Amino acid sequence: MKIFISYGHKDHVRLVNALFDALTEAGHEPWKDDRYDERGRKWASGIPAGHDFTQEIYKAIDASDFVLAFVTAQTLDRPYCCDERQYAYNHKDIRFIQLRLDGVPIRLGNSRSYIDMDEAENADGVINETILSQKLQAIFAALKDPGSFAAGGRNAWLKFEAHLRVQGAVTYSEFLSMPGSEDFVGREWLQEQCVRWAKDETIPCRFFLILGEAGTGKTAFVRHLAEDRSLVRSVHVCRYDRPATRSIRDTLRDLAYLLARNNGRYYDFLKNKPFDKLNEMEPDGLFEFLFLEPLRGETEKYLLIIDGLDELNERTDFRSLMSLFREYACRLNPNISFLATGRPDPALTNALASFGNGHPPRRITLDEEHNLKDLQQYINRKLRELQIEDPALPKKLMDACDGNFEYLALLFKEVRDESLTLTGETVMPHGLYSRYTQYLARRMTLGGQDDKLTSDQRTLLGIITAAEEPLSLPLLSKLANLDEDDAADALQVFGSLVRIGGGDRITLFSKRFRDYLLNPPVR
Repeated sequence: MKIFISYGHKDHVRLVNALFDALTEAGHEPWKDDRYDERGRKWASGIPAGHDFTQEIYKAIDASDFVLAFVTAQTLDRPYCCDERQYAYNHKDIRFIQLRLDGVPIRLGNSRSYIDMDEAENADGVINETILSQKLQAIFAALKDPGSFAAGGRNAWLKFEAHLRVQGAVTYSEFLSMPGSEDFVGREWLQEQCVRWAKDETIPCRFFLILGEAGTGKTAFVRHLAEDRSLVRSVHVCRYDRPATRSIRDTLRDLAYLLARNNGRYYDFLKNKPFDKLNEMEPDGLFEFLFLEPLRGETEKYLLIIDGLDELNERTDFRSLMSLFREYACRLNPNISFLATGRPDPALTNALASFGNGHPPRRITLDEEHNLKDLQQYINRKLRELQIEDPALPKKLMDACDGNFEYLALLFKEVRDESLTLTGETVMPHGLYSRYTQYLARRMTLGGQDDKLTSDQRTLLGIITAAEEPLSLPLLSKLANLDEDDAADALQVFGSLVRIGGGDRITLFSKRFRDYLLNPPVR
Protein backbone atom coordinates (compact mmCIF):
# COMPACT_ATOMS: atom_id res chain seq x y z
CA MET A 1 0.00 0.00 0.00
CA LYS A 2 1.33 3.44 -0.95
CA ILE A 3 1.15 5.74 2.08
CA PHE A 4 1.86 9.48 2.03
CA ILE A 5 3.20 10.88 5.34
CA SER A 6 2.37 14.52 6.03
CA TYR A 7 4.55 16.13 8.71
CA GLY A 8 6.46 19.28 9.67
CA HIS A 9 10.19 19.41 9.00
CA LYS A 10 12.32 19.10 12.16
CA ASP A 11 9.14 18.28 14.10
CA HIS A 12 9.14 14.96 16.05
CA VAL A 13 11.79 13.72 13.61
CA ARG A 14 12.52 10.40 15.32
CA LEU A 15 8.85 9.50 15.57
CA VAL A 16 8.16 10.36 11.92
CA ASN A 17 11.15 8.29 10.79
CA ALA A 18 10.17 5.42 13.09
CA LEU A 19 6.73 5.36 11.47
CA PHE A 20 8.30 5.42 7.99
CA ASP A 21 10.55 2.47 8.86
CA ALA A 22 7.72 0.49 10.51
CA LEU A 23 5.49 0.93 7.47
CA THR A 24 8.35 -0.18 5.20
CA GLU A 25 9.03 -3.28 7.33
CA ALA A 26 5.31 -4.13 7.20
CA GLY A 27 5.48 -4.24 3.39
CA HIS A 28 3.98 -0.82 2.64
CA GLU A 29 5.50 1.90 0.45
CA PRO A 30 5.62 5.07 2.56
CA TRP A 31 6.46 8.45 1.02
CA LYS A 32 7.83 11.57 2.69
CA ASP A 33 9.39 14.52 0.95
CA ASP A 34 12.96 14.15 2.27
CA ARG A 35 13.60 10.58 1.07
CA TYR A 36 14.36 10.57 -2.66
CA ASP A 37 15.87 7.57 -4.41
CA GLU A 38 18.21 8.78 -7.17
CA ARG A 39 17.90 5.38 -8.84
CA GLY A 40 14.42 6.36 -9.94
CA ARG A 41 12.45 3.45 -8.60
CA LYS A 42 8.78 3.27 -9.53
CA TRP A 43 7.85 4.32 -5.97
CA ALA A 44 10.51 6.70 -4.70
CA SER A 45 10.12 8.75 -1.56
CA GLY A 46 11.19 12.37 -1.66
CA ILE A 47 11.38 15.32 -4.05
CA PRO A 48 14.39 15.61 -6.39
CA ALA A 49 16.23 18.92 -6.66
CA GLY A 50 14.77 21.41 -9.14
CA HIS A 51 11.21 20.05 -9.07
CA ASP A 52 8.20 22.16 -8.05
CA PHE A 53 7.71 21.34 -4.37
CA THR A 54 3.95 21.93 -4.18
CA GLN A 55 3.11 20.04 -7.36
CA GLU A 56 5.26 17.08 -6.31
CA ILE A 57 3.45 16.96 -2.96
CA TYR A 58 0.02 16.97 -4.61
CA LYS A 59 1.11 14.33 -7.13
CA ALA A 60 2.36 12.09 -4.30
CA ILE A 61 -0.93 12.49 -2.43
CA ASP A 62 -2.92 11.65 -5.56
CA ALA A 63 -0.76 8.56 -6.16
CA SER A 64 -1.07 7.29 -2.61
CA ASP A 65 -3.57 4.76 -1.29
CA PHE A 66 -3.60 6.38 2.13
CA VAL A 67 -2.46 9.57 3.87
CA LEU A 68 -1.17 9.64 7.44
CA ALA A 69 -0.98 13.26 8.63
CA PHE A 70 0.87 14.33 11.77
CA VAL A 71 -1.03 17.16 13.46
CA THR A 72 1.20 18.98 15.94
CA ALA A 73 1.62 22.41 17.49
CA GLN A 74 4.08 23.21 14.70
CA THR A 75 2.03 21.95 11.76
CA LEU A 76 -1.05 23.89 12.93
CA ASP A 77 0.90 27.13 12.50
CA ARG A 78 2.41 26.35 9.09
CA PRO A 79 0.21 27.31 6.10
CA TYR A 80 1.73 24.74 3.73
CA CYS A 81 1.12 21.93 6.25
CA CYS A 82 -2.50 23.04 6.66
CA ASP A 83 -2.94 23.22 2.85
CA GLU A 84 -1.38 19.77 2.49
CA ARG A 85 -3.74 18.23 5.03
CA GLN A 86 -6.77 19.97 3.54
CA TYR A 87 -5.88 18.73 0.04
CA ALA A 88 -5.41 15.18 1.36
CA TYR A 89 -8.69 15.34 3.30
CA ASN A 90 -10.56 16.59 0.21
CA HIS A 91 -9.10 13.96 -2.12
CA LYS A 92 -8.62 10.82 -0.01
CA ASP A 93 -11.91 10.85 1.94
CA ILE A 94 -11.91 7.93 4.39
CA ARG A 95 -8.31 7.06 3.50
CA PHE A 96 -7.01 10.02 5.50
CA ILE A 97 -5.90 9.49 9.12
CA GLN A 98 -4.60 12.17 11.47
CA LEU A 99 -1.90 11.39 14.05
CA ARG A 100 -2.18 13.88 16.87
CA LEU A 101 0.65 15.16 19.08
CA ASP A 102 1.05 18.00 21.60
CA GLY A 103 -2.64 17.83 22.56
CA VAL A 104 -3.67 20.05 19.62
CA PRO A 105 -7.30 20.29 18.43
CA ILE A 106 -8.46 18.19 15.47
CA ARG A 107 -10.22 20.42 12.93
CA LEU A 108 -10.71 18.16 9.93
CA GLY A 109 -13.13 15.28 9.61
CA ASN A 110 -14.73 13.30 12.41
CA SER A 111 -13.26 14.71 15.61
CA ARG A 112 -13.17 11.18 17.07
CA SER A 113 -11.29 9.68 14.14
CA TYR A 114 -7.67 10.33 14.95
CA ILE A 115 -4.89 8.42 16.68
CA ASP A 116 -3.22 10.14 19.62
CA MET A 117 0.56 9.66 19.43
CA ASP A 118 1.41 11.38 22.72
CA GLU A 119 3.65 9.30 24.96
CA ALA A 120 5.13 7.46 21.96
CA GLU A 121 8.00 9.98 22.10
CA ASN A 122 9.15 11.89 25.18
CA ALA A 123 10.18 15.55 25.44
CA ASP A 124 13.77 14.66 24.51
CA GLY A 125 12.68 12.84 21.35
CA VAL A 126 13.31 9.35 22.77
CA ILE A 127 10.91 6.72 21.43
CA ASN A 128 8.89 4.58 23.87
CA GLU A 129 8.96 1.32 21.93
CA THR A 130 6.11 -0.28 23.89
CA ILE A 131 3.71 2.58 23.29
CA LEU A 132 4.83 3.05 19.68
CA SER A 133 4.06 -0.63 19.08
CA GLN A 134 0.54 -0.13 20.44
CA LYS A 135 0.03 2.95 18.27
CA LEU A 136 1.26 1.10 15.21
CA GLN A 137 -1.30 -1.62 15.90
CA ALA A 138 -4.02 1.04 15.83
CA ILE A 139 -2.63 2.52 12.60
CA PHE A 140 -2.41 -0.85 10.84
CA ALA A 141 -5.96 -1.70 11.95
CA ALA A 142 -7.23 1.61 10.56
CA LEU A 143 -5.43 0.98 7.26
CA LYS A 144 -7.23 -2.38 6.98
CA ASP A 145 -10.67 -0.98 7.84
CA PRO A 146 -10.76 2.72 6.90
CA GLY A 147 -14.55 2.83 6.66
CA SER A 148 -15.03 1.82 10.27
CA PHE A 149 -12.32 4.21 11.41
CA ALA A 150 -13.71 7.20 9.49
CA ALA A 151 -17.14 6.55 10.97
CA GLY A 152 -15.73 6.65 14.46
CA GLY A 153 -15.43 2.90 14.73
CA ARG A 154 -12.87 1.48 17.13
CA ASN A 155 -10.36 -1.27 16.93
CA ALA A 156 -8.99 -2.58 20.23
CA TRP A 157 -6.59 0.25 21.04
CA LEU A 158 -8.86 2.99 19.68
CA LYS A 159 -11.54 1.71 22.04
CA PHE A 160 -9.22 2.49 24.93
CA GLU A 161 -8.61 5.95 23.47
CA ALA A 162 -12.32 6.60 23.15
CA HIS A 163 -13.53 5.32 26.52
CA LEU A 164 -10.61 5.69 28.92
CA ARG A 165 -8.50 8.61 27.76
CA VAL A 166 -9.18 11.75 29.85
CA GLN A 167 -8.72 14.99 27.92
CA GLY A 168 -6.46 17.34 29.84
CA ALA A 169 -5.00 14.63 32.07
CA VAL A 170 -1.29 14.86 32.82
CA THR A 171 0.60 12.34 30.69
CA TYR A 172 3.29 10.13 32.17
CA SER A 173 6.06 11.98 30.32
CA GLU A 174 4.62 15.35 31.28
CA PHE A 175 4.52 14.28 34.92
CA LEU A 176 8.16 13.21 34.90
CA SER A 177 9.29 16.47 33.28
CA MET A 178 7.27 18.88 35.44
CA PRO A 179 9.18 21.97 36.71
CA GLY A 180 11.35 21.22 39.70
CA SER A 181 12.24 17.67 38.66
CA GLU A 182 15.90 18.60 38.43
CA ASP A 183 15.91 19.89 42.04
CA PHE A 184 14.96 16.60 43.66
CA VAL A 185 17.29 15.45 46.46
CA GLY A 186 17.15 12.91 49.28
CA ARG A 187 14.14 10.74 50.18
CA GLU A 188 16.15 7.51 49.96
CA TRP A 189 14.53 6.41 53.24
CA LEU A 190 11.03 6.93 51.85
CA GLN A 191 11.77 5.21 48.56
CA GLU A 192 13.17 2.19 50.40
CA GLN A 193 9.97 1.94 52.47
CA CYS A 194 7.68 2.26 49.44
CA VAL A 195 9.55 -0.33 47.39
CA ARG A 196 9.73 -2.81 50.26
CA TRP A 197 6.02 -2.39 50.97
CA ALA A 198 5.04 -2.74 47.30
CA LYS A 199 6.95 -6.01 47.01
CA ASP A 200 5.65 -7.54 50.24
CA GLU A 201 2.57 -9.52 49.20
CA THR A 202 1.88 -10.53 52.81
CA ILE A 203 0.55 -7.04 53.65
CA PRO A 204 -3.28 -7.27 53.45
CA CYS A 205 -4.15 -3.62 52.74
CA ARG A 206 -2.74 -2.52 49.37
CA PHE A 207 -3.06 1.21 49.99
CA PHE A 208 -0.10 3.44 50.90
CA LEU A 209 -0.68 7.10 51.76
CA ILE A 210 1.92 9.87 51.92
CA LEU A 211 0.62 12.92 53.77
CA GLY A 212 2.20 16.35 54.02
CA GLU A 213 1.39 20.03 54.06
CA ALA A 214 1.88 22.20 50.97
CA GLY A 215 5.47 22.28 49.84
CA THR A 216 6.75 19.26 51.78
CA GLY A 217 7.77 17.48 48.60
CA LYS A 218 5.04 14.84 48.13
CA THR A 219 4.72 15.32 44.38
CA ALA A 220 8.48 15.62 43.91
CA PHE A 221 8.94 12.27 45.61
CA VAL A 222 6.31 10.31 43.68
CA ARG A 223 7.59 11.88 40.46
CA HIS A 224 11.04 10.55 41.34
CA LEU A 225 9.52 7.17 42.22
CA ALA A 226 7.68 7.06 38.88
CA GLU A 227 10.95 7.22 36.98
CA ASP A 228 11.15 3.48 37.68
CA ARG A 229 8.54 2.29 35.18
CA SER A 230 9.03 -1.33 36.16
CA LEU A 231 7.69 -0.44 39.61
CA VAL A 232 5.21 2.34 38.75
CA ARG A 233 2.88 1.47 35.86
CA SER A 234 0.36 4.32 36.02
CA VAL A 235 0.04 7.81 37.51
CA HIS A 236 -2.97 10.10 37.83
CA VAL A 237 -2.41 13.71 38.94
CA CYS A 238 -5.34 15.62 40.43
CA ARG A 239 -4.71 19.24 39.45
CA TYR A 240 -6.64 22.33 40.42
CA ASP A 241 -6.18 23.95 36.99
CA ARG A 242 -7.39 20.88 35.06
CA PRO A 243 -11.05 20.18 35.93
CA ALA A 244 -11.14 16.80 34.16
CA THR A 245 -8.53 15.42 36.54
CA ARG A 246 -10.55 16.05 39.69
CA SER A 247 -13.41 13.53 39.51
CA ILE A 248 -13.39 9.97 40.78
CA ARG A 249 -14.54 8.49 37.45
CA ASP A 250 -11.86 10.26 35.44
CA THR A 251 -9.24 9.35 38.04
CA LEU A 252 -10.04 5.65 37.58
CA ARG A 253 -10.28 5.92 33.80
CA ASP A 254 -6.95 7.72 33.51
CA LEU A 255 -5.18 5.19 35.71
CA ALA A 256 -6.57 2.37 33.57
CA TYR A 257 -5.63 4.14 30.31
CA LEU A 258 -1.98 4.55 31.29
CA LEU A 259 -1.85 1.04 32.73
CA ALA A 260 -3.08 -0.37 29.41
CA ARG A 261 -0.18 1.41 27.73
CA ASN A 262 2.38 0.00 30.13
CA ASN A 263 1.09 -3.53 30.71
CA GLY A 264 0.44 -5.89 27.81
CA ARG A 265 -1.44 -8.49 29.88
CA TYR A 266 -3.81 -5.86 31.25
CA TYR A 267 -4.38 -4.53 27.72
CA ASP A 268 -5.08 -8.04 26.40
CA PHE A 269 -7.53 -8.80 29.24
CA LEU A 270 -9.61 -5.66 28.64
CA LYS A 271 -9.41 -5.29 24.87
CA ASN A 272 -12.36 -7.62 24.17
CA LYS A 273 -14.49 -6.46 27.08
CA PRO A 274 -17.57 -4.33 26.30
CA PHE A 275 -16.98 -0.66 27.15
CA ASP A 276 -20.43 0.58 26.11
CA LYS A 277 -21.77 0.74 29.68
CA LEU A 278 -18.64 2.28 31.19
CA ASN A 279 -20.14 5.77 31.57
CA GLU A 280 -23.20 4.36 33.34
CA MET A 281 -21.27 2.42 35.99
CA GLU A 282 -21.15 3.56 39.58
CA PRO A 283 -17.61 4.08 40.96
CA ASP A 284 -17.53 0.68 42.70
CA GLY A 285 -18.59 -1.11 39.51
CA LEU A 286 -16.03 0.88 37.54
CA PHE A 287 -13.29 -0.09 40.00
CA GLU A 288 -14.20 -3.77 39.79
CA PHE A 289 -14.37 -3.66 35.98
CA LEU A 290 -11.05 -1.81 35.53
CA PHE A 291 -8.92 -3.11 38.39
CA LEU A 292 -10.30 -5.88 40.58
CA GLU A 293 -11.03 -8.49 37.89
CA PRO A 294 -8.40 -7.64 35.23
CA LEU A 295 -5.54 -7.64 37.77
CA ARG A 296 -6.59 -10.72 39.71
CA GLY A 297 -4.07 -12.97 37.99
CA GLU A 298 -1.21 -10.45 37.70
CA THR A 299 2.11 -11.95 38.85
CA GLU A 300 4.31 -8.85 38.58
CA LYS A 301 4.47 -6.44 41.52
CA TYR A 302 3.86 -2.77 40.79
CA LEU A 303 2.31 0.50 41.97
CA LEU A 304 -0.48 2.73 40.69
CA ILE A 305 -0.15 6.34 41.92
CA ILE A 306 -2.75 9.06 42.60
CA ASP A 307 -1.09 12.39 43.35
CA GLY A 308 -3.10 15.10 45.12
CA LEU A 309 -6.17 13.46 46.71
CA ASP A 310 -7.05 16.80 48.32
CA GLU A 311 -7.54 18.34 44.86
CA LEU A 312 -10.44 16.01 44.01
CA ASN A 313 -13.48 17.96 42.90
CA GLU A 314 -16.10 18.24 45.65
CA ARG A 315 -16.00 16.27 48.87
CA THR A 316 -18.37 13.72 47.34
CA ASP A 317 -15.67 12.56 44.90
CA PHE A 318 -13.07 12.42 47.63
CA ARG A 319 -15.35 10.49 49.99
CA SER A 320 -16.31 8.09 47.18
CA LEU A 321 -12.69 7.34 46.35
CA MET A 322 -11.81 6.72 49.98
CA SER A 323 -14.84 4.45 50.25
CA LEU A 324 -13.53 2.44 47.31
CA PHE A 325 -10.19 1.95 48.99
CA ARG A 326 -11.89 0.93 52.25
CA GLU A 327 -13.93 -1.62 50.28
CA TYR A 328 -11.28 -3.00 47.94
CA ALA A 329 -7.80 -2.35 49.38
CA CYS A 330 -7.80 -5.75 51.10
CA ARG A 331 -9.43 -7.54 48.17
CA LEU A 332 -6.92 -6.53 45.53
CA ASN A 333 -4.34 -8.88 44.09
CA PRO A 334 -1.52 -8.58 46.69
CA ASN A 335 0.93 -7.89 43.87
CA ILE A 336 -0.86 -4.64 42.99
CA SER A 337 -0.76 -1.57 45.23
CA PHE A 338 -2.17 1.94 45.15
CA LEU A 339 -0.05 4.81 46.48
CA ALA A 340 -1.63 8.25 47.01
CA THR A 341 -0.56 11.65 48.29
CA GLY A 342 -2.54 14.36 50.03
CA ARG A 343 -2.61 16.99 52.76
CA PRO A 344 -3.36 15.78 56.31
CA ASP A 345 -6.67 17.65 56.56
CA PRO A 346 -9.49 16.35 58.81
CA ALA A 347 -11.50 14.81 55.95
CA LEU A 348 -8.58 12.62 54.97
CA THR A 349 -7.52 11.63 58.47
CA ASN A 350 -11.14 10.83 59.39
CA ALA A 351 -11.46 8.66 56.30
CA LEU A 352 -8.33 6.76 57.28
CA ALA A 353 -9.65 6.19 60.78
CA SER A 354 -12.70 4.40 59.38
CA PHE A 355 -10.70 1.70 57.58
CA GLY A 356 -11.99 -1.52 59.12
CA ASN A 357 -11.05 -5.17 59.35
CA GLY A 358 -8.02 -4.36 61.48
CA HIS A 359 -5.94 -3.66 58.35
CA PRO A 360 -5.26 0.09 58.09
CA PRO A 361 -3.37 1.48 55.11
CA ARG A 362 0.36 2.19 55.32
CA ARG A 363 0.73 5.85 56.18
CA ILE A 364 3.65 8.29 56.38
CA THR A 365 3.33 11.98 57.25
CA LEU A 366 6.09 14.23 55.94
CA ASP A 367 6.96 16.83 58.55
CA GLU A 368 10.05 18.76 59.58
CA GLU A 369 11.52 15.76 61.41
CA HIS A 370 11.14 13.49 58.36
CA ASN A 371 12.42 16.21 56.03
CA LEU A 372 15.36 17.35 58.15
CA LYS A 373 18.14 15.51 56.34
CA ASP A 374 16.62 16.08 52.89
CA LEU A 375 16.15 19.81 53.51
CA GLN A 376 19.76 20.11 54.61
CA GLN A 377 20.89 18.35 51.42
CA TYR A 378 18.74 20.65 49.30
CA ILE A 379 19.98 23.84 50.99
CA ASN A 380 23.64 22.84 50.73
CA ARG A 381 23.26 21.88 47.08
CA LYS A 382 21.53 25.15 46.09
CA LEU A 383 24.07 27.27 47.97
CA ARG A 384 26.87 25.46 46.14
CA GLU A 385 25.17 26.04 42.79
CA LEU A 386 24.80 29.75 43.58
CA GLN A 387 28.39 29.89 44.88
CA ILE A 388 27.23 31.38 48.17
CA GLU A 389 29.55 30.71 51.10
CA ASP A 390 28.24 31.86 54.45
CA PRO A 391 28.45 29.45 57.37
CA ALA A 392 25.44 31.07 59.07
CA LEU A 393 23.06 30.56 56.15
CA PRO A 394 22.25 26.81 56.28
CA LYS A 395 20.96 26.94 59.86
CA LYS A 396 19.14 30.23 59.24
CA LEU A 397 17.37 28.78 56.20
CA MET A 398 16.48 25.58 58.05
CA ASP A 399 14.91 27.56 60.90
CA ALA A 400 12.97 29.82 58.53
CA CYS A 401 11.61 27.28 56.02
CA ASP A 402 9.61 25.38 58.66
CA GLY A 403 10.24 22.03 56.96
CA ASN A 404 9.00 23.28 53.57
CA PHE A 405 10.64 22.76 50.18
CA GLU A 406 8.32 25.19 48.41
CA TYR A 407 9.53 27.98 50.70
CA LEU A 408 13.11 27.28 49.67
CA ALA A 409 12.20 27.00 45.98
CA LEU A 410 10.65 30.49 46.05
CA LEU A 411 13.63 31.90 47.91
CA PHE A 412 16.28 30.44 45.61
CA LYS A 413 14.29 31.47 42.54
CA GLU A 414 14.50 35.10 43.68
CA VAL A 415 18.21 34.74 44.31
CA ARG A 416 18.75 33.23 40.86
CA ASP A 417 16.37 35.35 38.77
CA GLU A 418 15.93 38.60 40.66
CA SER A 419 19.32 39.22 42.24
CA LEU A 420 18.07 38.95 45.80
CA THR A 421 21.12 39.16 48.01
CA LEU A 422 21.26 36.16 50.28
CA THR A 423 23.56 36.50 53.28
CA GLY A 424 23.48 35.76 56.97
CA GLU A 425 21.94 39.23 57.40
CA THR A 426 19.03 38.73 54.96
CA VAL A 427 15.64 39.05 56.68
CA MET A 428 13.91 35.67 56.47
CA PRO A 429 10.12 35.36 56.93
CA HIS A 430 9.11 32.27 58.89
CA GLY A 431 7.15 29.52 57.13
CA LEU A 432 5.50 29.23 53.74
CA TYR A 433 2.62 31.66 54.28
CA SER A 434 4.95 34.40 55.48
CA ARG A 435 7.10 33.62 52.45
CA TYR A 436 4.05 34.07 50.20
CA THR A 437 3.45 37.49 51.76
CA GLN A 438 7.02 38.66 51.24
CA TYR A 439 7.25 37.17 47.76
CA LEU A 440 4.02 38.80 46.63
CA ALA A 441 5.07 42.16 48.09
CA ARG A 442 8.36 41.97 46.21
CA ARG A 443 6.68 41.01 42.95
CA MET A 444 4.20 43.86 43.20
CA THR A 445 7.01 46.41 43.27
CA LEU A 446 8.85 45.14 40.20
CA GLY A 447 6.87 47.02 37.58
CA GLY A 448 8.66 50.30 38.13
CA GLN A 449 7.12 53.46 39.48
CA ASP A 450 4.25 53.58 36.97
CA ASP A 451 1.10 53.63 39.12
CA LYS A 452 -1.09 52.49 36.21
CA LEU A 453 1.04 49.38 35.64
CA THR A 454 0.87 48.51 39.33
CA SER A 455 -2.88 49.00 39.18
CA ASP A 456 -3.09 46.69 36.17
CA GLN A 457 -1.08 44.06 38.00
CA ARG A 458 -3.36 44.21 41.02
CA THR A 459 -6.47 44.02 38.81
CA LEU A 460 -5.18 40.97 36.96
CA LEU A 461 -4.14 39.18 40.13
CA GLY A 462 -7.53 39.88 41.72
CA ILE A 463 -9.40 38.42 38.73
CA ILE A 464 -7.19 35.32 38.56
CA THR A 465 -7.53 34.75 42.30
CA ALA A 466 -11.33 35.03 42.26
CA ALA A 467 -11.80 32.78 39.21
CA GLU A 468 -12.86 29.22 40.02
CA GLU A 469 -11.25 27.88 36.84
CA PRO A 470 -8.31 28.93 34.60
CA LEU A 471 -8.94 31.89 32.29
CA SER A 472 -7.82 32.43 28.72
CA LEU A 473 -5.68 35.50 28.03
CA PRO A 474 -8.36 37.12 25.80
CA LEU A 475 -11.04 36.71 28.47
CA LEU A 476 -8.72 37.88 31.25
CA SER A 477 -7.77 40.94 29.20
CA LYS A 478 -11.41 41.76 28.55
CA LEU A 479 -12.34 41.44 32.24
CA ALA A 480 -9.43 43.71 33.19
CA ASN A 481 -10.22 46.17 30.37
CA LEU A 482 -6.70 45.81 29.00
CA ASP A 483 -5.12 45.18 25.64
CA GLU A 484 -3.90 41.57 25.40
CA ASP A 485 -0.27 42.64 24.96
CA ASP A 486 -0.50 44.95 27.99
CA ALA A 487 -2.08 42.15 30.03
CA ALA A 488 0.63 39.70 28.97
CA ASP A 489 3.34 42.22 29.92
CA ALA A 490 1.72 42.87 33.29
CA LEU A 491 1.48 39.14 33.99
CA GLN A 492 5.22 38.72 33.63
CA VAL A 493 5.79 40.51 36.91
CA PHE A 494 4.21 37.68 38.88
CA GLY A 495 6.79 35.12 37.80
CA SER A 496 6.09 31.69 39.23
CA LEU A 497 2.94 32.84 41.03
CA VAL A 498 1.03 32.60 37.74
CA ARG A 499 1.02 29.53 35.55
CA ILE A 500 0.13 29.52 31.87
CA GLY A 501 -1.21 26.17 30.74
CA GLY A 502 -2.41 24.61 27.50
CA GLY A 503 -4.36 26.97 25.27
CA ASP A 504 -2.95 29.97 27.20
CA ARG A 505 -5.10 29.13 30.22
CA ILE A 506 -3.93 31.29 33.09
CA THR A 507 -4.25 30.39 36.75
CA LEU A 508 -2.38 30.66 40.02
CA PHE A 509 0.38 28.11 40.46
CA SER A 510 -1.53 26.34 43.23
CA LYS A 511 -4.97 26.17 44.76
CA ARG A 512 -3.39 26.64 48.17
CA PHE A 513 -1.89 29.96 47.14
CA ARG A 514 -5.31 31.05 45.86
CA ASP A 515 -6.85 30.11 49.19
CA TYR A 516 -4.09 32.06 50.94
CA LEU A 517 -4.84 35.22 48.93
CA LEU A 518 -8.58 34.95 49.56
CA ASN A 519 -8.20 34.09 53.25
CA PRO A 520 -4.74 35.07 54.49
CA PRO A 521 -3.91 33.44 57.81
CA VAL A 522 -4.00 35.58 60.91
CA ARG A 523 -0.56 35.73 62.46
